[in-house]
Amino acid sequence: MLLKSEEIINTVKPKDVFGQLRTFATNSACIDSRNAVSGAIFFAFKGEFSDGANFIQHAMRNGATCIITDRIPEELEQKISYSPVCVLLVDDVLSAMHKLAILVRSKITAKVICVTGSIGKTTTKEMIGEVLSNFFSVSTSAGNKNNHIGMPLSLLNADPMSNIIVLEIGMNHVGEIRLLTQIAKPDIAIITTVAPAHVGNFESVQQIAEAKAEIFEGMKPEGIAILNQDNEHFPFLVAAAKKCGVKTIVGLGLKEKSPIYIDDYRVEFNKSTFKLICKTSTGVEETKCSVATISYHISYNTIFMFALAKLLRLDLEEVKKHVAKFKGVQGRGNIETISSAGKKITIINDSYNASPESMKSGIQILMALSDQNPDSRIVCVLGDMLELGEFSQKYHEETADHILQHPRITKVFAVGKEMKHLYNKLPKEMQAGIFETSEVAKRPVRDALLDGDIVLFKGSRSLKLELIIEKLF
Repeated sequence: MLLKSEEIINTVKPKDVFGQLRTFATNSACIDSRNAVSGAIFFAFKGEFSDGANFIQHAMRNGATCIITDRIPEELEQKISYSPVCVLLVDDVLSAMHKLAILVRSKITAKVICVTGSIGKTTTKEMIGEVLSNFFSVSTSAGNKNNHIGMPLSLLNADPMSNIIVLEIGMNHVGEIRLLTQIAKPDIAIITTVAPAHVGNFESVQQIAEAKAEIFEGMKPEGIAILNQDNEHFPFLVAAAKKCGVKTIVGLGLKEKSPIYIDDYRVEFNKSTFKLICKTSTGVEETKCSVATISYHISYNTIFMFALAKLLRLDLEEVKKHVAKFKGVQGRGNIETISSAGKKITIINDSYNASPESMKSGIQILMALSDQNPDSRIVCVLGDMLELGEFSQKYHEETADHILQHPRITKVFAVGKEMKHLYNKLPKEMQAGIFETSEVAKRPVRDALLDGDIVLFKGSRSLKLELIIEKLF
């Protein structure tokens, strides 16, 4: 979104202004000086490992027009005064970013779609962005930029010509979504599900539902809420949306009570197939669909996509063609057969993140593949499910119980400190090894795998299970 210097200065209200430049316009923003381009705003955040103020000069060299900082290094003070740049000295860089994001939101006419949920929000956001880009000019938040910095930054970088902006909203604590929804002001809000992800930061899963419901607080009455009707917290979310004045609430799921639902879901080697069933005023429409990725939760992602398509009055046959091409997000259920040390191994790379519910989903997909390959050995390489707090032992042990329901799983490798709760519940013959880190695990895992194995890699992001996968190549 194009912002003029006068708008920026009046909105941010800096303590002081430095540099020779006072009249300018900008349409991009960054927090990494390496990403600064000509005309960009550089927000000089102080992080855990680095201070953006120390990279002001680098951002200027890369073309940044405006610098927003709470500190100017002493060695730069004189140089900046004579530079063709505008430096705004503020008390709080984050507050300045939020004020500018709110300004951008007030200026845009694009429809804003916000996606949150305990599981599947990034994949849902990516599918919506990819499919809708065939019908509209769409801006989508990059990767999983969904926090108090990433989401406002995505809004600041949205293409001013966009018809639709798709944003992901995440949270680890109560109140975080409340802040972001007041910035994004979603026209359409999607809550994929409520589950015990990050439950260690909450008193209960119900409190997670309450935190997710904060998204409705930034919506206007004419906004639309799309919710997972199969989730046990659906009635609470409906009530919360109504309390915030949201008049249109769409409940979706995999069951027949839903206006759009999926039946006959099947997993093949590199795709999911299913029947999409839509209830209309004249009856029921049924059509066969596919997606070029696998995951139990991809069925929910797809339902949300088709519901959105109906709300936007798109041709569902055309939508179906584009959904079929969607390949998902790297590290979230990608399947690949590789040759490792002369052994043919099929990998399910679901290493990007893990929660109790998504772990069960990953195992469900593993078992679907095992049914198609009766002679293959079925192996799990599992990393800690983090941010579960006092509930960690409970959920890791429950996951072990879930694994034990599937006798075809013959070996389990465990990575991380919390995985001991899962690993110790398994019989000795299933225990293939437990390791503190992926770095330590990668060679033993590679050496232990056999020709024909099908292997699920699943764990929280910080476990970096992809290091083990990379060792196989």
